[in-house]
Amino acid sequence: MTAIWFVIGLVVGAGVVAAAWVLVTRARAAGMRQMREAFTAMAAEALDANSRRLAELAGSTLESKKALIDQALAQMNDRLERVRQFV
Repeated sequence: MTAIWFVIGLVVGAGVVAAAWVLVTRARAAGMRQMREAFTAMAAEALDANSRRLAELAGSTLESKKALIDQALAQMNDRLERVRQFV
């Protein structure tokens, strides 16, 4: 009779352990999924911010170079105009 209760206890214990293992595995998978989603969102946000900043820097650099080119062209036009007046 004791052997039967022992076997029943083993079976019930094994069932409890199996159920706990399934719950832990699912919780771990859900946690990993949440971490992956959070990392993906943070990486996308960082990439967007870096892209915007790079575009701003490139735009400001181009604007400053454009201003220098416009200034040089204006000086050249002034010189050409003086040459035309003498010719």
